[in-house]
Amino acid sequence: MHGLGHDSLICVPDEACAYFWARCPATVPRMCRMDQLSTAQQLFNEMQQQGCQPTHTTFITLLQSAEQHGQAQIAVSLLEQMQTMSLRLTPQCYAAAIGACAAAGQLVTARKLLADMLASSKAGMAAPAHIIMQLQDKCCDWQGAYRTYLKLLASGVRPDSQTTATAIEALWGAGNVSSCLLALQVFEGACQQGVFRLSVSVQAADTAVEFSLPVAGACMALIGLWRLLAELKGRVARDGAKILRNSVVVLLGDGQTTVPQLHPAMVQWCAVPGVPFTVDGSSVIQVKLTAPAPELARWLLSDQSLLMCPVMPAAAELEGLQETLMQDAETATLSKCRQQLLEATEMERILTQSANTLPLQYLQTRASLWQQLQAACAKLQPNAPELPHAAFVLLDQAAAAGLVDTAATDPSDGSSSVPHAWLLAACVVLASQAAAARAPAVSGGPISTATAVLSEADVANQFGAKVDDVLLGVGRVRERCPAACRGPIASAYTLVGVYLEALLAGQMERKVPPASLVGEALALSGHASSHLSSLSMPASQLAAVLLVAGRQSRGLHPVWPKALVVLTGMLSPVGSAQQQFLQELVSKAATLRHS
Repeated sequence: MHGLGHDSLICVPDEACAYFWARCPATVPRMCRMDQLSTAQQLFNEMQQQGCQPTHTTFITLLQSAEQHGQAQIAVSLLEQMQTMSLRLTPQCYAAAIGACAAAGQLVTARKLLADMLASSKAGMAAPAHIIMQLQDKCCDWQGAYRTYLKLLASGVRPDSQTTATAIEALWGAGNVSSCLLALQVFEGACQQGVFRLSVSVQAADTAVEFSLPVAGACMALIGLWRLLAELKGRVARDGAKILRNSVVVLLGDGQTTVPQLHPAMVQWCAVPGVPFTVDGSSVIQVKLTAPAPELARWLLSDQSLLMCPVMPAAAELEGLQETLMQDAETATLSKCRQQLLEATEMERILTQSANTLPLQYLQTRASLWQQLQAACAKLQPNAPELPHAAFVLLDQAAAAGLVDTAATDPSDGSSSVPHAWLLAACVVLASQAAAARAPAVSGGPISTATAVLSEADVANQFGAKVDDVLLGVGRVRERCPAACRGPIASAYTLVGVYLEALLAGQMERKVPPASLVGEALALSGHASSHLSSLSMPASQLAAVLLVAGRQSRGLHPVWPKALVVLTGMLSPVGSAQQQFLQELVSKAATLRHS
């Protein structure tokens, strides 16, 4: 700007326009920092109105700023302006616009822009395969990334380490079984072709065994690490811990190139209780893991190491994968889960209540009420773990509707200061009826669903209430909470089951342990049900936070898989307001795992 005021820039002659645009790449970033992108865009538009034509470099600068701030509308507008001005749309332009749309959660728009880029003879042909796969990954199109990888193989080109890592990041990042298996297949192919080579050495004085894995991605690092540990487990079982010397060192990365997300992924993995490795230093170029040999040997031979990886079949088994069948099964499962989630979300929209709508006396006893419901339901229907969660949702609705906000002690009077046995029993009866009605629609899911309706007499007996009082309570809840009794009850527990089913997509005949995909997320829902923090979140978000906590506690990466981004529309369910709650859940998960 060099001393010129804003008005001066608008009124400068044509010669100054060139002067401005030549220096705009330096000016625009300054204006884009600290939420000044809109100011930069405004000045950009004003200069054009004065007849100053921006350069290709200026557009690139603004597009990259729009991507950084997740401003999808600005990015799309900039691309349209470039087309109008007949400026060449390079892969760099498309990449920034696609990134902006993806960061804003506008995946449909991002995918359309990517399709436009690939359809463009110039931009599409100019983009390397790994760039295309990176953009497909941003769009959560892991199947598209896999097709791009296969197309590259079919062309006779041998993928390099970067291209291989990009394909693996897209597939493993999806998080579901079918895509993880394909990621493993790509990894094994890279090993066979010599793209990825593990090296091993023994340090001086025979004190440590050092393994070097020249990975180019965080997901690639986890796969390589798990493959190495599986091999070591077999060797230790056969030859004893002496083969590990005094300690084991694992170097991840080539030591030259920054590997995104590698360091935090390894820190998270090493933080899992029982894992004997520690991260040395904070390098983002090469991560060094160290473990004492005795502790590592004990851990490898224990049950604790069995569920550290979602899917890890033998390499020979990967050769027989039926990709088309797996991906078709994946698509069908995601479609089914999406329908279930839509139904639950619609009901949730009607039912969502904030903590302020619940009476204070009820909030003070809410935790103990959850324990009563959980204990009673475990005796009434032990094979229906979702029952107390659904009953608890109804109990909250009854409290919000004023059924428990006065000092009445008889159900015929309407309510009571603390829920009496008849109201707890009524909520269980209604939850049982809702579960039985819903069972045919959700059969085959990863969590058991009750199919038999509990009798009012059995429930009344369990709670020590009169049958007539329970029947009257059922009628009052239906009258005061009609929406809650009409459709599927969207408890966090049920929705964790929907998310789990989406992650199990494509497992075919395999029986992948649910805990290896979601950790203790299902069990955590019981802990969260009576937690006041859960009241401020819709059930779909609470279920997502539970899943993130479960995966984080297992060291799984990413903690929020892209398959669930597509399913829920949530780029990340955990914001700053949920961080403390998340960490509490992660700590609780460790306790549940060892109990």
